[in-house]
Amino acid sequence: MHLMSSKPGERPVFGDQLPRISHVPERVGSAGPEALELCEKVGLTLDPWQAWCLEQALGEHRDGSWAAYETAIVCSRQNGKSELLTARLVVGLFLLGEREIIYSSHRYDAAMVVFRRLVGVIEGSALLRKRIGPVKHAHGLELIETTDGARAGFKTRTKLGGRGHSCDLLILDEAHILSEAAHGSLLPMLAARRRAQIWYAATPPEANANEDSQVLAGVRERVLEGDSDERLFYAEWSVDAATPEDVSTEMARDEQLWAQANPALGIRIAASQVENERKAMDPVSFAVERLGVGRWPKADGLPGAIDLENWKACEDPAPDARDRDVVFGFDIAPDRRSAAIAAAWQGDDGLPRVDVIETFPQGEGSGPLAGLTERLAAITGTHHERVMADIAPAGPLLDDLNRLGVSCELISGAGQLAQACATFLDRVEAKSLRYRWSEPLDLAVQNAATRPLGDSGFAWSRRSSAVDISPLVAATVALFGLLEFGAGYSGPLLELI
Repeated sequence: MHLMSSKPGERPVFGDQLPRISHVPERVGSAGPEALELCEKVGLTLDPWQAWCLEQALGEHRDGSWAAYETAIVCSRQNGKSELLTARLVVGLFLLGEREIIYSSHRYDAAMVVFRRLVGVIEGSALLRKRIGPVKHAHGLELIETTDGARAGFKTRTKLGGRGHSCDLLILDEAHILSEAAHGSLLPMLAARRRAQIWYAATPPEANANEDSQVLAGVRERVLEGDSDERLFYAEWSVDAATPEDVSTEMARDEQLWAQANPALGIRIAASQVENERKAMDPVSFAVERLGVGRWPKADGLPGAIDLENWKACEDPAPDARDRDVVFGFDIAPDRRSAAIAAAWQGDDGLPRVDVIETFPQGEGSGPLAGLTERLAAITGTHHERVMADIAPAGPLLDDLNRLGVSCELISGAGQLAQACATFLDRVEAKSLRYRWSEPLDLAVQNAATRPLGDSGFAWSRRSSAVDISPLVAATVALFGLLEFGAGYSGPLLELI
């Protein structure tokens, strides 16, 4: 590993060798140590982050199968993903005996970078050179075959149909440009192999300019949702920001954040070059291309789970809650830094109304939000309206609410939560719901994603949504309480709006 020198008096900054976001599946052993030993012998000296990724991806179960059926590596350009893929190809061909390996990229020139690097490693090693047959260089038919019969073919995805083929290792480079159709046709190639593995290598996507990043987004969402049973190894180097626009000027200048997003900083990427890029690029491009802040689409390819045209059609510019029986719903973000209270009631036209009546952005992050419990007590104490909440975020507040005389009814299971979310979505699609426009609610609706709840259905996904969705969750549980259980006390309601 060659470290770049710094200017005299400067303290060098080196890239973080462990990713900001990762998921490592459980394993009992790993072929990683042998793989790294082989790489050293043939002149492939990996950076610590590359070596770590290779070892984690080659974790094994007791029966010898891979702990990670899927491996995904996401980091910015020029950090060394191609060298890592070259190492995986060497290991597959000469150590693991994988009979059929297919490397696929979106662009031909990207495939040739890895192909030529692999040929160079083989020809530069006496150990490997004697185990290789003639290398085929025909355009679009590049093929490397060992004397033992293991083969690695290099294709662009336009030339790789996948139908009728099978392989032990499928490498999908440039996976931020991978259509669902191509992905669907390629995955069955692994079905007949007991010890098969698929690799995704990608830079962070810019969904506004690329409509084929949903597959990678789906892989990432599974990690963010926290499914510990996933046979997936995932590693992402990036700055913690929801969208490229959230990267401030101060963040863009922060060398520690450069290091967080670029493991090769100070190794093959100079800090001075990053500074040149920052000055030359527009802020959004720099955030995506160098700081790893992708504009991630929802995995279903839609800008959000809720159709915005239908949502706009449900707006009521002047909903009136006076003299109505009301159900309140509230929700708290997982970091306890924001919350929302919503109200739901029946209108004269028979359609339910929802309104986010208050949001709480002033939380300190270390306990119940300041003012939330007091506000709920104030608006419910006189009229005894029903209060609804999901048990997960509301649980820590129940003692405080009970002390203040607020009786809260909880959505306690996945079935009820799925029913509440489906009811809200169905009402919007049927345009049989009315709401008062507010920026927090509208922003939450525009960006809301969903997550599966087993066989129960779906729920709004906090992790996969680009913004705080507590206003939407509060409105959802309030509507569910109104339609399922009805309002509590019948009498006049204080003017809340």
